[in-house]
Amino acid sequence: TLMDIFRLTFDKYEWEFLPNIKFDYRPWEGHDAQGSLLFQMKKIPRYFLKDSCPTLSQEKRIAMWIQILEACDPFDASLLENVRRHKMPYRSITKKLVEEAFPGIFNRVSEDGQEESTESVGQG
Repeated sequence: TLMDIFRLTFDKYEWEFLPNIKFDYRPWEGHDAQGSLLFQMKKIPRYFLKDSCPTLSQEKRIAMWIQILEACDPFDASLLENVRRHKMPYRSITKKLVEEAFPGIFNRVSEDGQEESTESVGQG
């Protein structure tokens, strides 16, 4: 999940149909919701990134996003809202720092299985 957070923040994935506004939602008030982020993160590439699930209406996508935010711990919901805007809420965590710590994190694999970046995972 940490790697996904970094990729979604710094590797300019395009979010589909989510306007760049602050959504109103009821923060989770129950007990421990820390594990919810891992489960909710699996929905992002499936429903919210460009070219994913083209038959899903904008209204449904927005409703699903609000449900994700409400299912997460308030801290995690805030983090997801920042990630959606490609903003890391911690100034000291930069794309350069992430690339140094995790070489190859932003490599993408094309449909024919070839890496689109010249960097190789694990070098550096």
